[in-house]
Amino acid sequence: GRGEPSQPVRIDRQTLVELRSEEVYVVDLRKFSSLLPIRFYRSMIPEVAIAVCGTCGHFFHQETWELEFLQNKCCPYCGGKDIDGATPLSVANAAKPAAGGSTKTSL
Repeated sequence: GRGEPSQPVRIDRQTLVELRSEEVYVVDLRKFSSLLPIRFYRSMIPEVAIAVCGTCGHFFHQETWELEFLQNKCCPYCGGKDIDGATPLSVANAAKPAAGGSTKTSL
């Protein structure tokens, strides 16, 4: 049979701050709309390098991202050229609440 669909794990701010920052990726959806949240994702397999497009927030294996970017000079998903956002961000800084932000975070 088929298992239950996976659900995001919700943790509080203190637990988020206690995670290793190298394993947490931040996607700030507020750049699309002030009504959207900041999302935090934890790498469940830290040995696998991950890149996050700074424009669209899609995740890629680091090797795939680098190959695509070297060949096409842009994100393979959205065409964005923001490579500065393709690394984990500091959880301590990113965990600061936005105006009207929630104390719970998707991870």
